[in-house]
Amino acid sequence: MIVGSFMLQLRRNISFCTQLLKGHSKWQNIKATKGKTDMIKSQKMNFLLRKVKSAVERGGFDLKLNKELAGLQQQFRSECLSLDSFNSYLRKLKDKPEATHYFD
Repeated sequence: MIVGSFMLQLRRNISFCTQLLKGHSKWQNIKATKGKTDMIKSQKMNFLLRKVKSAVERGGFDLKLNKELAGLQQQFRSECLSLDSFNSYLRKLKDKPEATHYFD
């Protein structure tokens, strides 16, 4: 860079800090952390969906009439779980009811 009649030389310092050389470790750490949180979220989701199934068997599909089901929907919201999963699971239960088959 030239300023006036003086020539300034900008030098970039190179650092060989061990922290900078471990770039791959960051993503491994993120992967491990995300794996743990995804597993916990999946367990919560499966637990609540089992409760939804039993609530539907006891009280039906209507959220206005089935207070247990409405409470579970509120619990989905409070746990920051997807309401799309809740609604699609209800549709699945309504469209394809579970049937028990016996073989002799």
